[in-house]
Amino acid sequence: NLLSSLLIFGGVISLLTAREDIFHNSSPMYRIVSISFPTFLFFYVGNYNLPLIDIPILGDILSVPIFAFLFYSFAVTSVSNGFNMIDGANGVAGTSLICSFFCLLFLSVSVNDFSISIISCVYIVFILAFLIFNYPFGKIFLGDSGAYFLGFSVSALLIVFFGRNNDVSPWNAILILFFPIMETIFSVIRKYFFEKISPFEPDPHHLHAKIYFLMKDSRLTSSKQNNNLVLPFLSIVWATPLLLMPWVFEQNFLIIGFIIVVAIGYVMFYSFIPRHKTD
Repeated sequence: NLLSSLLIFGGVISLLTAREDIFHNSSPMYRIVSISFPTFLFFYVGNYNLPLIDIPILGDILSVPIFAFLFYSFAVTSVSNGFNMIDGANGVAGTSLICSFFCLLFLSVSVNDFSISIISCVYIVFILAFLIFNYPFGKIFLGDSGAYFLGFSVSALLIVFFGRNNDVSPWNAILILFFPIMETIFSVIRKYFFEKISPFEPDPHHLHAKIYFLMKDSRLTSSKQNNNLVLPFLSIVWATPLLLMPWVFEQNFLIIGFIIVVAIGYVMFYSFIPRHKTD
C-alpha cells in the first residue's frame, strides 16, 4: 500500500510538472502547488504516523495534525525542488538519490522495517537502470518531472520511516538529504540577500554549474567531458551521507556535528570556486 501510494501521488506530481519539460513556461507557483498539494493528500489519505519533533514550540505546533501535514508537505516540496536544482549535470541528481535510498535501506534494515527496505530496493534498481543511460553519455535525462517525482519519493518515504520508528533520530533525515537541502537553503539566501533577485529565478551559479564553467574556462577538456567531470568533483557532497551513516546514525551529537561541518565545508567550497568570467 505504501509503495502504491508513493507511485500514485508521485505520478500525479510527475504528470503535473511535465508541463515544464514540454512547454518550459510553468510559473514557480504552479510547480510548488503541483508538488505540495499531492504531497499533502499523500499524508492526509495515508494517515501515517509522522515524526516527533523534540523542539520547543515547533513540537507543540506539529502535534496538531493539519499543521503537521502542512509542515511535512512544505519539507517534501523543498527537497523535491532541491533535487531539481542539482540536476544540472549528468549523474549528479541520480547519484545523490541513490545514496539517499541506500542510507534509508541501511536504517530500515537496522530496525527490521523490511517493508521500507523492499521499497528502497525497488527505487535503487530503478535509479541504477536510469544511471546506466544517464551517465556518462546522457542518453536520457530526469527532467523536472523526474527530479520532482524521485525527490518526493525519497523525502516522503523518509518521513514515513521516522514516523514509524521513533527510536531512530530524525536528524538522520537532514544528513541523508543534506545536498538538496543545502542547495535549496543556500540558493535562497544567496539570491535574496546577496544578489537581490527572486529565489525562484533560475541562474548559472549553483555549485555544479560553477564547477562546470571553471573547467570550461580552463579549456582543458571538451564541454561533454566537463559535464561528466562534475559528478566526481561533487563526490565530497553526495557521497558523504552514505559514508557517515553507519558510524553516526545512533548518536545525535555526531549527526548534528557532521551536518554543521559539512555545511561549513560546502560554503567554503562554493566560495573558493570563481564565477564564470563572462558574468
